[in-house]
Amino acid sequence: MDRNVVTATILIALIMVVWLTWLTPPAPMPEPIPADSTSVLEAEPVEPPPPAPLGEESLRTVGQLEADSTIAGVVDGEERTISVSTDLYTAVLSTRGATIRSMELLAYRDAADSSLVQLVDTSLAGALSLVFTTPSNRVYDSRSFYFDSSVEEESVVVGENGFEVAFRTQIGEGAITKRYSFRNDSYEVGLEIDLERPETFLTPSGYELIWNGSVPFTEVDIQNEAQMSGAYARSGGHVEGATVQSEPYTENSIRGDVDWVAVKSKYFTTVILPDNPGRGAELIAEREGELDS
Repeated sequence: MDRNVVTATILIALIMVVWLTWLTPPAPMPEPIPADSTSVLEAEPVEPPPPAPLGEESLRTVGQLEADSTIAGVVDGEERTISVSTDLYTAVLSTRGATIRSMELLAYRDAADSSLVQLVDTSLAGALSLVFTTPSNRVYDSRSFYFDSSVEEESVVVGENGFEVAFRTQIGEGAITKRYSFRNDSYEVGLEIDLERPETFLTPSGYELIWNGSVPFTEVDIQNEAQMSGAYARSGGHVEGATVQSEPYTENSIRGDVDWVAVKSKYFTTVILPDNPGRGAELIAEREGELDS
């Protein structure tokens, strides 16, 4: 039996969820109305509140998705995976959610069973997702949507010129495009998100980019590794975190500019490094089971 499965069901399971929030581009400002000679009223600008965090259990079913005309049609499709191989790792991407389903490091082995080190929790619906609220006040996770891919091949070997794949889905009068780029000599994976007419399918609160799941354990001493695992973010020059060192559940809400967010195990880390700071982050760490004293 796979050791990660045993870990999740019998001993310890870490659930790390990282939220990074951006505002959508502002709508065009209306032309100013000339003031009359009576009075001029100036309203204080109000920043929309950040979207409420969405957990794995909140993924909407197909029936719920079909009930919202804003995203009608995006639940229809056939999932297809694309394997991307470099000299350093092999990643698997899916057209359902336009997300990363697996990322195995070729130079590192699990200390317990000698399998390749995995950076993605493969028991979930994918690592990266967008979460947003529609104008009809319904919250959706893009891992429930089907995307069209710019690549027809099932597997690609990245050469010296790199490789890029784009995923696009039409949402009502708008669209979401997620574009991944890979280099053969780097662990860095580029991600560009393009929203077409976002005001037609999400609210001014913007969207959240979420990393779902912890970095799977790789050590024999799982208790020790769990103590050294966590979700982290850098904001205002300080690094804040959520761990399970003392409590089985920890949540940390960060407001203000966020430079990066990360999920780490004892020796391996996944990091989201945005070109521009996010305007907030949510860090959640959860442990199922008890650590031996």
